[in-house]
Amino acid sequence: MKPIEELQTEHRAIESSLKILSAICDRIERENLLTNPEHIDGLIDFFRVFVDQCHHRKEETQLFPALESRGMPGEENPIKIMLTEHEAGRAFVRDMAVSMSQFREGNIEALMRLVHNGRSYINLLVNHIRKEDAVLFPLADDRLTEEENARMAAEFDRIEKEEVGEGRHEEFHAMLDRLGEFYVRV
Repeated sequence: MKPIEELQTEHRAIESSLKILSAICDRIERENLLTNPEHIDGLIDFFRVFVDQCHHRKEETQLFPALESRGMPGEENPIKIMLTEHEAGRAFVRDMAVSMSQFREGNIEALMRLVHNGRSYINLLVNHIRKEDAVLFPLADDRLTEEENARMAAEFDRIEKEEVGEGRHEEFHAMLDRLGEFYVRV
């Protein structure tokens, strides 16, 4: 699989996680209650590891520099925008984790902050993914050579094995399947 296809496949998993988060936020708003905090914990772990340490790391350390070397400026659209959005996403995930900690300490109002940060993260990533799929990835497909794609694919494998950990992708996909059945029931 070409690196761009791999990133697009990861986008589909991220979109699934966002649908689950949205359903959880709906329940919290409807019931003013979080009955399964471990589900949010699992999603936060997914956002930190799968989305950030794996997916965004692949883009930031491999794809974006490769595009810059092929003439796409990093200080102008779209790479700078993507990097800024990655940072904004990290902040929303941190704030969701803080809200969960406060909720566990008995602060019920923290649930509404969780919902606010969750919905903000969803909106950010839905639009971010749309831009990458429609603009950045087609540019990458046009500009990157077979040699660059092969080098990037090898580095993607290394990131998954050495930095994320063997089997983590499969664990995350299994969690998304379970939570999807529970919340989304597609």
